Amino acid sequence: LICECRAAGVIVAPPDVNASGFRFTVADGVIRFGLGAVKGLGAAAIDSIIEARAEGPFTSLYDFCERVDTQKVNRRVIESLVKCGAFDQSGGADRAVMMLAIDEALEAGARRQKDRRDGQSSMFEMLAASSSGGDSGAGINWPKAEPWRENVRLAFEKECLGFFITGHPLARYEMELNVVSSANTDLVKNK
Repeated sequence: LICECRAAGVIVAPPDVNASGFRFTVADGVIRFGLGAVKGLGAAAIDSIIEARAEGPFTSLYDFCERVDTQKVNRRVIESLVKCGAFDQSGGADRAVMMLAIDEALEAGARRQKDRRDGQSSMFEMLAASSSGGDSGAGINWPKAEPWRENVRLAFEKECLGFFITGHPLARYEMELNVVSSANTDLVKNK
């Protein structure tokens, strides 16, 4: 079905922490994967994400970890979101880099949540938030990592979603396959 959508010019986009609901949605001719389709995400985690983003879109992985309930949205959930591309538009870094930063982001988020509960915030945080309008991820000291090769990225998408979304491992061989194949599954009739 995903191939049929692509052939018809309909974009099937990965989940997005700022745009996806629980179920699949359609907007501007784009079918957006729902967060409910991501393996490892339960209803409580999805509800926590949707509730936290009601305050405004997430601007980075760190902002996300600061605002969601980390009792419901744990490391395993965040790993699945990174692997499937749910932070591609708002995470602030490449998927490989974000995977390395998850523990630090969770720790920083826990500290900020604790400070908020205790009624504390530093003068520097208030100044940074007022001058930048929030945490855009620009001042974050991200770990260094090479971007994942395409086959690794696709394998993680398949693991978390059950499908290849941003590409397909055989796509680079499509022309060669069309030359050497004499039939495809669309032409085979059931007997």
